[in-house]
Amino acid sequence: KTIASATSSCRRLRVLLDDDTIWQQLFSRDFSVIQSFERFAKTEPNLKNRSWKQYYSEFSLSWIERNVVGANIENNKVWIGLRGAIYDVTKFVANHPGSPDTLLDFAGTDATELFEAVGHSKDAESIMKQLILFHPPSTGALHYQSHTFTFRRNLAKKAAPSACNNSLPNCRAPAVLANSPRLFFDADANLWRCWWPCCGQVVDIGSFSNHFPPRDHSDSSWMHTYLSSSIALPRNSFAYARRLLFPAHQQ
Repeated sequence: KTIASATSSCRRLRVLLDDDTIWQQLFSRDFSVIQSFERFAKTEPNLKNRSWKQYYSEFSLSWIERNVVGANIENNKVWIGLRGAIYDVTKFVANHPGSPDTLLDFAGTDATELFEAVGHSKDAESIMKQLILFHPPSTGALHYQSHTFTFRRNLAKKAAPSACNNSLPNCRAPAVLANSPRLFFDADANLWRCWWPCCGQVVDIGSFSNHFPPRDHSDSSWMHTYLSSSIALPRNSFAYARRLLFPAHQQ
């Protein structure tokens, strides 16, 4: 069963499947392996004004960038996010056919969109398989949450230059200050942040949690937020929902 099929069958069931208990189970099942890998110390998520459903999607959309941010130091650590996985391309930089600079420019980010747009040969795909550092089971994000996340990313991008100029890194390294700090989302803290590559100093940009994209009423996806069939429900979810829906029928 999937969330897409479950919530299309019954409006009351759709409401029940917003329950935090189910989404907390989903998070534990799908992301425990990622949390064991994370570079950052794990903290309790800030769920103020956020549900577990929202946190699930935001974590799914941001964990790669959070773990590769700052990993674009030549001859030291060069990581890149592609297709839901993290690749260690440190030893491959010098041999990159598209030039080392191109790879370094996009290292420390999720470069899936550019990678797909450029196109790569079967040989390149074969080399990639040898460079995988971490590839968890596939997860998904709800359509509406993904749309909102992209909207807030754009707001963070616009706010980042001013915030970073007001919080220059303590090292003030001239060679590095010429480069833009890396923007990423910390799902645990519910904050957009920038990472200065010179010393790893982090600047908080803001959460933008009160900002939402304008609604397009011609888009039916606004009525059906559960459009990701890649998020499978826990086995006991339907039993849990059934107990809530029909308590009088339980033995």
